[in-house]
Amino acid sequence: MNNLRVTIILTLVSLLFIPTFLHADDEVNGCGSPICGLCPKFMHDVVPFSQTFEKACNQHDRNYSKSGMSKREADKAFYRDMKKIADKESDILKPFARASAWAYYTAVKLGGDCSYDEAQKKARKKAAKKK
Repeated sequence: MNNLRVTIILTLVSLLFIPTFLHADDEVNGCGSPICGLCPKFMHDVVPFSQTFEKACNQHDRNYSKSGMSKREADKAFYRDMKKIADKESDILKPFARASAWAYYTAVKLGGDCSYDEAQKKARKKAAKKK
């Protein structure tokens, strides 16, 4: 049980304070927050399940960028996507993956307002340019 607690705590701390790295798609940045600037690439490998959940994280970023999609809707879809991914893990890893999914969800629920607001602002600017 202590390992599970450590996984949750490490995930929450790292998601709030460890940035992710540039992707080709400017709407996505993988699992994490770019609020701290650049960080060595190896840190991406330290965050529990960040590579496992990367597809869900990128979809979450896209959802934040969808005009009209609420933050709550985007965060709930993110959690559902991660739970589906976690359930595909082995019986040994599944509880850790599900705990990490909850920690990721909690991190975006509590600390994602700025990212959501920025993504919505970019989406509005992009839509205005198309007109």
